[in-house]
Formats: sequence, C-alpha cells, structure tokens
Amino acid sequence: GTVFINGADETYRRMIDCVEEGSPMLLLESTGGVTQAFAYVMKAVRLLKPNWDVDYVLRLVSGR
Repeated sequence: GTVFINGADETYRRMIDCVEEGSPMLLLESTGGVTQAFAYVMKAVRLLKPNWDVDYVLRLVSGR
C-alpha cells in the first residue's frame, strides 16, 4: 500500500496508478494538495452513497 500526504501532479498520477492496480491507499486529510482533495471527495461520496464500493468511488474521483 501507499500513504499519501499533500502532493501535486506526480502524486495525482501515483494515486491514479494505485486505483488502477487495486493497490491499498491511505489518504491523510487536512494535509493539502491533491491528497486532501481526494480524501474530501471520497468522504463526501461515501456519506452520500454508503453502499458504493470504495474502488467504484475512486474511479469516479479519478475520472477513469
């Protein structure tokens, strides 16, 4: 797995790679950058659609 803290373009690409590979990810909220954005979107979607699979939500976030 991978732990993501903050980040920009390269971090975004690594997150997308993890989603595509099905690799575990830990996103730390309130750290800024794309990690914070991914974490907040995941949290919001999970609250709205608690029955959705996490992988499906990540694919929605990543646009893939």
